[in-house]
Amino acid sequence: MTVHMRHPDLPETQQIEVGEAAVPLHRAAGWVAVEQPRPVEPAPASEPSADAETAPSEPARKSRRGIADKEND
Repeated sequence: MTVHMRHPDLPETQQIEVGEAAVPLHRAAGWVAVEQPRPVEPAPASEPSADAETAPSEPARKSRRGIADKEND
């Protein structure tokens, strides 16, 4: 099981998640246990604009490099 902790010198939104065995070590360093943060709901995906459907897509770039001279030997 994990515990969420924050440090008083850091912003309240900055929290860490540590295993229960590591809690005493973190408390000795000044960290305090906090309640588990609520999960952030993802923003709804926006629909693509009409221009995106009619505009031609750019050709894909080559991601592989050419064969070096030493590789041919």
